[in-house]
Amino acid sequence: STPEHKGQDRVLASLPYVLEKIPNAVYLVVGGGTDERVNAVLRKHPELANSVIFAGPAPDDERVDFYNLGDVYILPAKYEGFSIVFIESLACGVPVVASDAYGCREGLLDGELGRLVPPDDLRAIADAIVLILDKKAPGPLLDREYLRRRTLEIYGMDAWDMRVKNLVELLCAPGMMTRNAA
Repeated sequence: STPEHKGQDRVLASLPYVLEKIPNAVYLVVGGGTDERVNAVLRKHPELANSVIFAGPAPDDERVDFYNLGDVYILPAKYEGFSIVFIESLACGVPVVASDAYGCREGLLDGELGRLVPPDDLRAIADAIVLILDKKAPGPLLDREYLRRRTLEIYGMDAWDMRVKNLVELLCAPGMMTRNAA
């Protein structure tokens, strides 16, 4: 059996549904490696060849450029957990579609910062993509400035510094060392 990766095969398999509503949509896949499941979907749907671009690995100094090319970042991985790519995408103001489990829910603040979908539901993946591309997503998911600001409030360096400071103060509180030693 092939290990689970990022879910690009499921995005590709949902693409025919997306193209019914948005015929000029293009799926840009950035990253290295190969996945036979992706190739299998492309063999089954050769018409997708004109709607998919495989850019290969992105050098660190070009990652922000790739995020900013997109209208939506899609990662319906089953076992991704909390992923830094969500924060990177959101910090660029790009809406996220992600799996509704395995840590993604927490990282996207239960859907405040991204659209959560069951990772095996191709129609739900397609519907979430279409909602964002059609500019009909509810809440602040289409507000790039809100996504940037809120992401930095939660995950930015100031928030990190405050968490570390609070942890150090907690650990250094009177009596903490004797409580932990017992």
